[in-house]
Parts: sequence; structure tokens; C-alpha cells
Amino acid sequence: AGPWLTRVLAEQGADVISIRNPNFDFIYPAIFGESFGKKQILLDFKSEKGKSRFTELIKSADVLVWGYHYPALERLGFSLDTLQALNPNLVLVHESGWGSTGPWANRKGWEQLAQTTCGAVAAVSEGRGQNHLIGALPCDFGTGYLGAIGAMSALRQRQEQGGFWTVDVTLAGTIMQLLSLP
Repeated sequence: AGPWLTRVLAEQGADVISIRNPNFDFIYPAIFGESFGKKQILLDFKSEKGKSRFTELIKSADVLVWGYHYPALERLGFSLDTLQALNPNLVLVHESGWGSTGPWANRKGWEQLAQTTCGAVAAVSEGRGQNHLIGALPCDFGTGYLGAIGAMSALRQRQEQGGFWTVDVTLAGTIMQLLSLP
């Protein structure tokens, strides 16, 4: 969802910098597809040089899209208060599997998990011999679009009122919205 969200923003004219950890393995065909219109940098958040560079980027950013659960951001030393102190006009879009509060806030989440836990797999598999995911990736793409819309809305609010804005979008929330449709 995060890579799709930022691709949508890039398609709308935003200058997007995609930060990747140089210590993680990459699936290059997926990266090429999701990286359209983005600048790519490698940054190790656990190094002092990486944290320093990220801090400088935050100070001049309009929007930060964070695609991991909140504790990861705080563990790296970037709490909401810290981000706001670095850039009082930042829009933080937090994309996660389950949200920032509740019993699953610290869990990692992916498309497959959200579809399964929210009942989408059971709904589309009824009457079939085995369980199936919805192949169109509604959690990733839907959450990406909702996050991009939220970012643009927050930017509009910031333009009128100023200040630090947060947008929370979740894979589980997106699939639950889709399942509620007739």
C-alpha cells in the first residue's frame, strides 16, 4: 500500500523520494513497477549517518509516508513529537495493517493477512474446494488510494490552517469497507 500510495502522489506531480534499506533483499521487478516517478535512495536508519540524512529530509518534506507499524518509527528515535519538532508543518501518512491503537497495533500486516483475518478469503472462497485470496490486491491498492487522498486532503487543510497533520490508513480498514458494500 505504501509504495502504491507514493506512486499515486508522484503521478499527481509530487517529488517523491523512496527510501530503501540497503541491508534488505529487493524483489527488483516489483520495485520497478512501484517506483514510477520516484527518486530512489538507500538509507540505513540504524546508522548515525542514515538518521542524520533522514532528519534533514524530514525538515524540508511536505509529506512523510510511513509504511511500518508505529513502534518501528519510535524505536528509530522519530516519535510524533520529534517529527513535529523537526517539521511543524509535516503531513504524516501512516499506512499499516491494523492501525496505531488496539490489540494488534504492534503486529505487522500484509495484504494476505488482512484479507484472511477480515473474512474476505472466506467470502470469496464459499462453495469452492479451497481458500482463495482476492487477486486484485484490494487492500494494497485501495489503501494506497485512500492514503493518497488523505495526504492531499491534509495538505489542503495545512494550506488553510497550518500545522502538523496525521493520516492513518489500514489494510484491515480498507477490506472491511469493501466487504460492507452490497
